[in-house]
Amino acid sequence: MSEVSKLIYQLSPFVEDCLTKQNRAFSSFEYNYLQEVINQHQIQSVLDIGTGEGSFIAGLASLTPDVNYHAIDIGEDLISIAKEKNQQDNIVFTSCLFDSSFPEKKYDLILARFSVEHMKDIAAFIAEAYKRLKKGGILLVTEYYVENISLQSDTWNIFREKELEFYTAIGSNARTSIEIPKLMHKEAFKKINSNLRHISPSTIGFQPFYELIISYANIYGNIVPEVWTDEIKSIIIAYAENSMHETSSHVEDVLFISHTIGYA
Repeated sequence: MSEVSKLIYQLSPFVEDCLTKQNRAFSSFEYNYLQEVINQHQIQSVLDIGTGEGSFIAGLASLTPDVNYHAIDIGEDLISIAKEKNQQDNIVFTSCLFDSSFPEKKYDLILARFSVEHMKDIAAFIAEAYKRLKKGGILLVTEYYVENISLQSDTWNIFREKELEFYTAIGSNARTSIEIPKLMHKEAFKKINSNLRHISPSTIGFQPFYELIISYANIYGNIVPEVWTDEIKSIIIAYAENSMHETSSHVEDVLFISHTIGYA
């Protein structure tokens, strides 16, 4: 387990809030995308790595009741929440690491959402994932791409700059998504495709967007307070709270996430 993972899972209430806000913000387009993948390839078995408190995978499982899901996370508190709040007949939640104990050639689809960036050895993870997929099985990695676009407001630029500093401070790569296609190719994945998704108030709604930013500010400030000081956190939260209601004149703020898919 990486040092940042240890820090994150010591803050499970903040993590739960962040994952809930992410689910609200991203699920509207992610579910459509994943359902298309699942239906097109007749997926029956899915391993979800880094499932958190389980709300996202529970929503997907309810949309695909004929698919069997095994959802894992190293955070025992988060898995306890998942079992309590999001248990369904077609999901098994387990608190564990993804390692060599998992059976080979078992899964049609392995999902890793916002978890690869925190891994010490991403290449080793992709190699292990390849072994555990059936022939033609799919690895689908969803990650952030932290990029600052200079057209945004000064306060938004501060948020993005401090976000990059946060990733540096915890030893994670804010642009992991750039490396993933190359690492998939090295492990003999085929038909690799990667794309960026534009996330903004216009695409997901003002309130879900800025509630997510507030949640990020809170968790960043608790993990790396020397970077995300109380002053910085207060500035960003006040900006996000005000921006929720400025739907007509507000300059568009933008986040990016990547979807990278490869076939075993």
